[in-house]
Amino acid sequence: MPTTLEQQFAQIRENRSEFDRSELPDAPKLPLDENFDSKDLLELATSFWQRIYNKDEFLQVLRKYVHYTNEQKQMATPEKQYFKKLRKAGLIYKSAFRFGDVRRNLPDDMDQFLVKLGELGDHFYHQSGQQVAYDLLGFVQEIDFTNPVDELELSSNSEVETRIEWIVQKCMKFLAEKNLNIDDFHKMRKLLRHVMNLYQIAAVARQDDLNIQQTFQFVCDLNSLLGDEHDEVVKKDLAGKAKYEEQEITLDDEKRQKVILLLEKLNQALIQSRLGHVG
Repeated sequence: MPTTLEQQFAQIRENRSEFDRSELPDAPKLPLDENFDSKDLLELATSFWQRIYNKDEFLQVLRKYVHYTNEQKQMATPEKQYFKKLRKAGLIYKSAFRFGDVRRNLPDDMDQFLVKLGELGDHFYHQSGQQVAYDLLGFVQEIDFTNPVDELELSSNSEVETRIEWIVQKCMKFLAEKNLNIDDFHKMRKLLRHVMNLYQIAAVARQDDLNIQQTFQFVCDLNSLLGDEHDEVVKKDLAGKAKYEEQEITLDDEKRQKVILLLEKLNQALIQSRLGHVG
């Protein structure tokens, strides 16, 4: 039986007997090559987004949520998972656009829509979630996000590599500081999430490529670890224990070394790719 696109995105997260996901391949490949370019990247990300996002369904769930009491929210697991799934698909599309389109940044309305979805996830169980939900209702009633961009302006593979290189260098600068203020930590985490999503789309397209699969799973697990750190900051802010913007994060040695290893391996892959082009 053929698998759906949702199932394919789920399958690439499952453990594989062929490798240890806690380690990177000796020589990770770059996610794009002559057989999978920015056009393929964006087409796959668009298909996934359109599979998840339905305007009428979203409005129905959102309108139900705005009337929940705080007690009802605690029981609203299906709605919580629905919003999480939707934001995940949107962020995958955002990452595909960041690498695959020469404009790099999504249109402002789509970007703000995804920002508000993130805020809804953070505030879901709190009274403040209602205001975020009303903001989202305003967005969706005015704009249909089914097709976020009318026409694509595709990047070349060399442009994609340049964007990966920029992320590597930027994250290395963040890691030069032992203690990261929350703003820098959040920026680094978002950049690494773009890398994860880039490999995620490639992993769906190239399910027999164990190198791509292993690299994706490593970055996926690392992204989850960094997400846990950020969640703790948000919890302290919502509980009134510490203001979000005043907090700092000190990565333990294991997490820091994982990030550094990933950045170093990506840099090596970029060098090898450019040497291959010269040859």
